[in-house]
Amino acid sequence: MTTSWQFGPAVVIGSALLAFAAVIFSLSCLSNEHQNYGLQDCYIFLDRFITPDVNYLYASVGSLFASVASFGRDSRRLESRNVTIRSFFRGIDVRSLSKNVAEELLSDPESNLQSLLSWNEPHQGTKILPLSMFSTFLPPQSNNYGDPWWLLEGKGLPHSDGHVDGSIYTPPIYNTSAEALLGELFGMFHQNVFLITRASPAGTAAVVARSANGTLDIVFRSHIEFQISSPPQRPLWFTPAQFRGRVVIREDGSILHHFEAYVPADRQLNVDLEWLVQQHKGNTQNTEVDIGKVTEMCLSLDTVDGCSLSKQWASEGIAVEAFRKLDQMFFPFLQVPYYNLSAVVREAWSRQKLVHSIITWGPLDDQSC
Repeated sequence: MTTSWQFGPAVVIGSALLAFAAVIFSLSCLSNEHQNYGLQDCYIFLDRFITPDVNYLYASVGSLFASVASFGRDSRRLESRNVTIRSFFRGIDVRSLSKNVAEELLSDPESNLQSLLSWNEPHQGTKILPLSMFSTFLPPQSNNYGDPWWLLEGKGLPHSDGHVDGSIYTPPIYNTSAEALLGELFGMFHQNVFLITRASPAGTAAVVARSANGTLDIVFRSHIEFQISSPPQRPLWFTPAQFRGRVVIREDGSILHHFEAYVPADRQLNVDLEWLVQQHKGNTQNTEVDIGKVTEMCLSLDTVDGCSLSKQWASEGIAVEAFRKLDQMFFPFLQVPYYNLSAVVREAWSRQKLVHSIITWGPLDDQSC
């Protein structure tokens, strides 16, 4: 068994400066010019050496030691603190699907829908994570409060063409702190969580909704998906419309007041499903799709409020504006306001502007269900 000695930065710097001071003192007292000086002469030298500048330097070095030591203690204290996250999940409502699940399973006993029906509870109900991991949600130093930024950007990444690959079952290795944190969090629902979806919108963006008394109120939006099958069944992709989240944290990351992430359930449908189906004749595989709804898919800090606080807060004006900025990050066309016919005349009159009509084949809206 080998014992490893590790010294903090304050000890190393302090030892070096003390050794340097001892060398100067010895050389000054034992130089040829003063070789007959005794200890009393060395004391006289020290009195002359310790000028106001040296006193200031000594005080500054002392403050540096105190700061470094305090930083080390605070860092260790932050790393040693943990938070508990809880997950809440109820499986998909089969009545919301367009397919007849019973008929599908009768015609194909090995159908991927077996995996869908058996997933009715989270992979992990609770998880303890280091508080320091949540500093990932803090904005970059160059960020201006109110400007959104990417925690995980999906633009330009390979394999994001929406194709259902029959050979992909497990996610890639996480490389960044954001990937590590999001993987730990969303992995509580299912172990096969993909932080970048196969098609846009993809990634995770965040914005500071407000700042007060050294505390940041941050909201974020995530687009991720889960591959919930395992061999020999073919891959089945479970893609929630979006995760909306809220983090209330101290600017230095020392206190996490609130955390929550949830799939909005205010619309009739909020989950996209895609899977491969083997044809009975031949080796051809076709892609089947459907869309349905989960009524509860939420993560929250282990508090009394659970998953209820942010859903109410999301309707406040400051939250609406923050989420609007995040929507524009994923859908740039939303940077231009669009109005339906029932509102455009009133809006044009109030702004004293002409009406420019656009006819589209689909809705100009957030396409995530």
